[in-house]
Amino acid sequence: MDLVIFANAGLTVGLGHIYRCLPLAKFFKQCQWHVRLFAPEVVQNTSIQWDQSLFKELSPIINQNSVVILDAYDHTEDWKKLIQQRPDLTLVRFDDRKESIEGEDLVINAAPDVDPTIYQSKSLCGPGYSVIDDSFLSRRKTVINDNIRSILIALGGADVNNQMTNLLKQVSSVFTGTIFVVGENIPSIMSHNISSLGMVSQHQLAEYMKQVDLGIFAGGTMIYQALCVGLPIMVFPQTKYQSQHVRLWAESKAVIPIYKLNQFEGAWNYLSLRPNREKLSFLGKEIVDGLGAKRVMETIIETH
Repeated sequence: MDLVIFANAGLTVGLGHIYRCLPLAKFFKQCQWHVRLFAPEVVQNTSIQWDQSLFKELSPIINQNSVVILDAYDHTEDWKKLIQQRPDLTLVRFDDRKESIEGEDLVINAAPDVDPTIYQSKSLCGPGYSVIDDSFLSRRKTVINDNIRSILIALGGADVNNQMTNLLKQVSSVFTGTIFVVGENIPSIMSHNISSLGMVSQHQLAEYMKQVDLGIFAGGTMIYQALCVGLPIMVFPQTKYQSQHVRLWAESKAVIPIYKLNQFEGAWNYLSLRPNREKLSFLGKEIVDGLGAKRVMETIIETH
């Protein structure tokens, strides 16, 4: 059996799409499937334009009766053409924007409070279908410390407004413990307690989430990862879409949102209290149990 994955990634998009697809790739490989993953860097190396007619050149080389997964915010028109051209394929799409496309076999939307009836095809909706690496499940927190001793910060490719510098200054003004920062092009700030980690693997990220006492993220896949670990988090969205997504999470009481930096102090005061962090940690682990990848894989096989 063949699995073909198209996952977008980049400096402005971030790596969330890739990280969401890799656990599925691993699961299917363990089941002896032949797996190919196409991402912008891979596409560029094969002289195929990622941003224009993505499937035009690749469609003829996809084997009969393959499963094809799309994880990208764009390429809707190309995806529709692929559906029309290759009815033999099982077509699976990760959707974060509540967009229904006729002819798909399966849609996955792990956002909270998604109504599955919006989709014309079979769908898997809700955080129980969040696909994350199993290293996060294996590093769940069992103890919440009395005080916040260390913080993990990541805005990923979504830091389109260059807010990291302002955020770090805000955090440093109230916190003297260790601040770990994940990502590329981290601003240089003269402070003894800020440690730039650069890009880290999923296993390394899971370990940091287990060890620190608080996370501050922009949104996306890191929300699911942190909730699975039981890491209390503030979410500082950087895009319009992220803000909409974070509002859904805020309604579930699983995260503490800060839409503007002047809201940081109130969020900090709330999270400084251990009982509040314990509540968030317990709720997060209850909402995201880390078994979503297994559920999705089993459904794809059943659908195929």
